[in-house]
Amino acid sequence: MPETKYPIRILHLEDSPRDAEIIQDKLETSDLECNILSLDSREHFEATVAKESFDLILCDYNFPGYDGFSALKLAREKQPNTPVIIISGVLGEEEAVKCLHLGATDYLLKQRLERLVPAIKRALQELEEGRRRRRAEVELRQSQALLQIAGRIARLGGWVIELPNYRVIWSDEVCAIHEEPPGTSPTTEEVFSYYPPEWREKIKKVFNACAHEGTPYDEELQIVTTKGRRLWVRAIGQAVRDSSGTITRVQGALQDITEQKEAEARIREQASLLDKAKDAIVVRGINHQIHYWNSSAERLYGWTAAEAIGRSMEKLLYEDSTTFLEATHHLLETGEWVGQIEQRHKDGRLLTVEAHWTLVRDDQNQPQAIFAINTDITERLALEEQLRQSQRLDAIGQLTGGIAHDFNNLLTVILCNAEILLKQLSADQHRHTALAEIIQSAALQGAELIRRLLAFARRQPLEPQTVDVNRLVSSIDGLLQRTLTEEIDIEIIQAEGLWGAFVDPIQLEAALLNLAINAKDAMERGGRLIIETENIWLDQEQVGVPPGQYIMITVSDTGTGIPAENLDRVFEPFFTTKEKGKGTGLGLSMIYGFVRQSQGYIKIYSEVGQGTTVKLYLPRTDWPSETIAEKFISAPDPGGSETVLVVEDDDLVRRHAESQLTELGYRVLSARNGPEAMEIVQETANIDLLFTDVIMPGGMNGRQLVEAATRLQPQLRVLYTSGFSEKIFVHHSCTNKDFPLLQKPYRRTDLAQKVREVLSKTQG
Repeated sequence: MPETKYPIRILHLEDSPRDAEIIQDKLETSDLECNILSLDSREHFEATVAKESFDLILCDYNFPGYDGFSALKLAREKQPNTPVIIISGVLGEEEAVKCLHLGATDYLLKQRLERLVPAIKRALQELEEGRRRRRAEVELRQSQALLQIAGRIARLGGWVIELPNYRVIWSDEVCAIHEEPPGTSPTTEEVFSYYPPEWREKIKKVFNACAHEGTPYDEELQIVTTKGRRLWVRAIGQAVRDSSGTITRVQGALQDITEQKEAEARIREQASLLDKAKDAIVVRGINHQIHYWNSSAERLYGWTAAEAIGRSMEKLLYEDSTTFLEATHHLLETGEWVGQIEQRHKDGRLLTVEAHWTLVRDDQNQPQAIFAINTDITERLALEEQLRQSQRLDAIGQLTGGIAHDFNNLLTVILCNAEILLKQLSADQHRHTALAEIIQSAALQGAELIRRLLAFARRQPLEPQTVDVNRLVSSIDGLLQRTLTEEIDIEIIQAEGLWGAFVDPIQLEAALLNLAINAKDAMERGGRLIIETENIWLDQEQVGVPPGQYIMITVSDTGTGIPAENLDRVFEPFFTTKEKGKGTGLGLSMIYGFVRQSQGYIKIYSEVGQGTTVKLYLPRTDWPSETIAEKFISAPDPGGSETVLVVEDDDLVRRHAESQLTELGYRVLSARNGPEAMEIVQETANIDLLFTDVIMPGGMNGRQLVEAATRLQPQLRVLYTSGFSEKIFVHHSCTNKDFPLLQKPYRRTDLAQKVREVLSKTQG
């Protein structure tokens, strides 16, 4: 008997106190642990059986006014699972059999009570076995019910085809899948007929191989139900053999997987849409293992989906994972993270992406995966930095241009007066002559400095024309050879069929020479200087430069290079990394201003110890190239007798111009601004030349003055002067050839030659 966890409760119905005591002694001296409730009346028995439960009932057969059969029936009715043992002093065989038929577990004679304890143990053991059997039956019924529920939910049923008669047995769920009533048992040919023609031969083939050779199968196929619906099913079959190895039947399962197939189709469609997204979409687990990698991720990072899926996101994309882990920690706490992060391409280069990460949770609200959308912003950040640098340089240029204009007025007076002193001093006044020469030299150096500042500010007057860049580069080869040391090898690589560039050739030549000198300073121990020309198409807008066709001039050296922290400042005026006395810091800023004023673009690349490359992009033109004419100096200080109207708001410059022109023989009229000049034009006929500043106070600038004056005196010739050229005066970065410009500061000789040149020019 199984060991019980509690004392056995026994109900004992006995009218004889002596017999009750004997039975109780028997039980108490046995190895059974029990609690005995003895009753001696029918009323007590009936009441107790009705309200209390017991593990065993002992019942006397002969009871006054109450026989054992009645007591047994009541016990069976009230406690059907409790074993009942009938005990009697005299019990015939017929009565014993009747008791057993009525449900008694056993019967004993009072004369043989040695059988009492074994009978109780056997009864309790049968009771326990019955309980286990009933529990098993309940569990089986529950399991069967669960299987039926699972089958209905999963749309999964079982089937058997017995061999060799091919009798088909379908479960109710298989019938439901075919939309047939429960109990349907088709023939094998009818089974195959549910499969449409394109699948029928396949199911026959795999079934016959299983039935004849024992080859199992697991296939996804389509059927057409009785109601005409087409379903996807998973058909599984395996052979069953007898003890001799003969295949006696084929059994298996059929599952409706239509919803699964439709879901897979939707997933494929969604995946296709994700693959068409321009952004990289990546799904990774909480452990950083990659689960999904779309086509844009392949393009962005260089790894295919096959290479990336299953690998660690942290190890694949990050050299330093600190920021990645911090972002992931924030994501797990808040459910989302948005920011910029640096990642690594397959080829090793670094990328900056704008990331939007979202935490995906399961049905229990537990973190399951991380859905990431990453947008490559590497190029955008570079363009923004270029724009910031360009805006910074523009601001510096505006400030520089304004200051340079005022300095030019002062230098004009200083330079011209130094010239006058040199001409008026006698040959024996050596000391004063030397001082005048020093003044003139200093003024000329100041003028050159201002010219470079104006070049950076993009306010210098340019004279652009169609230039054959290959010819220009070839023409300075000799000059480069003389300028650079013998330890520097010069290589010029010229593209065939190079387009013409619309630039000022003098300024372009100066820019290339300046770059060559910079390269020389960076290669004190020798090296290579390479100048290349190439036709190029900019297919996306650079900072302020539209897409289009450009001539690219590349100047490369193998020098010391420029530290990364200095690259953003190399175009700023007066910024230099050279030793004191070896550079003004205006060379690259002048080149920058010239290129930008020419509607071009400049880019510098450098690495310490590797060298520097500067690329100039100049706009293409299809106009025929012009030969750069040599400029011959006219006879010194030519004069004349014509009438010249000088218009200048700066008193020093105006008085100086009046004095110089008067000494040259001209009749000079002067005005401080446009309105004063117009009064003179209206009152004085036949003025030969209007010599006017471009920017003046009084509500009328130089251009407006010229337009008004030439309407009154159409024959009037015009010569502008300015410290810089305003946009109103510049057309495509060049001076209008009908109205030439004398750049401040100018010398007396420059003034004399330019005035004579303009007056001598035949008006068309």
